[in-house]
Amino acid sequence: MLYTMPNLTWKVYVHKWVWIYSFRQSGTVSWIDPISKASGSGTWKIVSPGKMIIHWINSKSRDEWNVPMSPGGTGGFCYLEEGTYDLRAEAQDYYVGPGTVLVAGGKKYVVYPDEVRSGGTVAWVCRNPGAIRDGDKYGAYPGKKYQTQQAGEFAIFPTEAIGLSAVVSVLTAYGNVTLNQAMHKYAPIKDGNNPDKYAKILAGGLGVADTAYLKTLDLNRLAELITGVETTTRGEVYSYYDDRLPIEVRLRLSKPGPYPPTEEELRNSSLLKSDW
Repeated sequence: MLYTMPNLTWKVYVHKWVWIYSFRQSGTVSWIDPISKASGSGTWKIVSPGKMIIHWINSKSRDEWNVPMSPGGTGGFCYLEEGTYDLRAEAQDYYVGPGTVLVAGGKKYVVYPDEVRSGGTVAWVCRNPGAIRDGDKYGAYPGKKYQTQQAGEFAIFPTEAIGLSAVVSVLTAYGNVTLNQAMHKYAPIKDGNNPDKYAKILAGGLGVADTAYLKTLDLNRLAELITGVETTTRGEVYSYYDDRLPIEVRLRLSKPGPYPPTEEELRNSSLLKSDW
């Protein structure tokens, strides 16, 4: 149940119409008719423990949604010039799947089919031992990225084994290049790396010169050495039902949700709006 509105998209059914609403925590909302492509924008505000009002810009229309709201289906009324109609809305992106990054309390949580990870280095939290940025074609979750403030975004892999295999695939795609040339691609200077030093460390591990061509090397062993150079520090691991997880995260893990929050959890959660 939602006591305020996080960033969500809802499919809204009113009389003969179907609209898509996109909400922002800042208090703004937009709508679009998926057929006619007509659109508009407005503002939302929870005015009492039982009601959320949406006012549409340049329109006399308004919505009233029941609070708390169930992501699986919430009701209310839509006041149009044509009349007053019942409203039903279903959240489209509330329940999240594997590879999704959720943020709560200033911390990032990465959702996997078997657990949730938070903290640690990118190599660990993303199951990305080679710190690969673009891994969609190498087995990473398509379109899923872990954003860091200093180093940018990184791919998120289903397992460490797939992440390690991706390193081999990336190296293979470089073609006929030397180890040194490969590291200037894999760990470029523009990302704050020292590719020459990186190549020498790897060359030492393989017992070759950094001028050796990749096609002459054992790429599986090279991938293992690369993952050893990338720093892997563990963070926290949670089950879907771990009460250490913030309620904002736990309720979005699986439909219909792991279990209902307690009254105490709701009182302590940012889902509960305190300025009604």
